[in-house]
Amino acid sequence: MNDFGMSPGPGVVRFERLLPGPIERVWAYLTESEKRGRWFAVGEMDLREGGHADINFRHAQLSDVPDPPPRSTGR
Repeated sequence: MNDFGMSPGPGVVRFERLLPGPIERVWAYLTESEKRGRWFAVGEMDLREGGHADINFRHAQLSDVPDPPPRSTGR
């Protein structure tokens, strides 16, 4: 793992972060689309193991930088 996360296998991304605040607030910012959209990406998530996640990144809403950085291959 580096500062950004890791990919332990195909189709898998793992992030570890220490987040301040009570677990209920942290969970809300991870699982509720509107709150998650303030820091990461909006989209509905089926909150069951193996559930579908529809994540929509909107760079212009998250950064003052006009264009996102070039796509990384992760290598």
